[in-house]
Amino acid sequence: MFNWIIRLHFAFVLLICGELIGWQQASTYRIQDWVLVFLIYMAAGSLLLDIISRWKVDSFPTLLLTAGLFGLIEGTLITLAARDSDNAGVGIVFRPMGLEVLMFLLAFWMFRLALSGRQVGTREFIVLAVVGAGWGIWVRWFPELEYNRSSPTLEGSLPFVLMGLLLAGVIPVGFSLFKSPGVPRWQLSVYELAGVLGVLVTALIFRAEYLDTLTLTMTAGILIFILFTLYFTRSSREKSLLDEPVEKPQWLGRLILLFPFAALAWLGYDLSDAGETPLQADILFGAVTLFGALWLPILYLWLGYTNMAQIFRESYS
Repeated sequence: MFNWIIRLHFAFVLLICGELIGWQQASTYRIQDWVLVFLIYMAAGSLLLDIISRWKVDSFPTLLLTAGLFGLIEGTLITLAARDSDNAGVGIVFRPMGLEVLMFLLAFWMFRLALSGRQVGTREFIVLAVVGAGWGIWVRWFPELEYNRSSPTLEGSLPFVLMGLLLAGVIPVGFSLFKSPGVPRWQLSVYELAGVLGVLVTALIFRAEYLDTLTLTMTAGILIFILFTLYFTRSSREKSLLDEPVEKPQWLGRLILLFPFAALAWLGYDLSDAGETPLQADILFGAVTLFGALWLPILYLWLGYTNMAQIFRESYS
């Protein structure tokens, strides 16, 4: 039971990052929409935690590949980011491979921070301040530029994000009620894996009518490419980023982190909006697009270089 409680917490953090911080159309969701979206996040999060543990994801490059898997799943099953065949490549780059990859990295960092029991410091304050500023700019301009609709007000959106972050930081306090959980069992059993895959496949079946063949082909090709890379390089790694016991959380420090986020979110939202597309929105959206377009090829170039260097070292040793 404890293992699934941990997984549900990770799914909740993913939901906060993917739907509220990386705001899509959260204000249009009904109760049943939130339930269905959470089920998809739960299945995707549980599967990715299994991959991180089973295939020994132990570094930022391999975690980035895992984040790519999440971005592709989220963009296909939830946001339908690249459903327009005329702009499928741009759609995949901007949100699934750009925004949602960043949101997975943020969610995983928050998740591990919540379970580590580590005191927060200057680095955590800076990260939450930068995320808050980005959220303010994003939620102010993304709806108008992407959906041609008015943006949600700061008063109608920021409290929900802060409440979600508050719950994400406080929920781990209840983990101490369990007797010495140690390192959770991240790897799914055969039946659990079948259930998780069943949820994702069912979601894909219902979403398939909104997706064109080109989008599905591009998404499947990138997804398989990443999976093969993680699988066939697993023997070169000895442990995973999840091989640490759950510690008693320092919940007060987590609450303090809400202040830099809220302050910079307010500032980012209320920056000057002179012109049709303000400079800060151009910079943010351009940076997300550039990141989405470049991180995967650069990562594979780096992996190729390190593998070749390792082969030469072994040849001359």
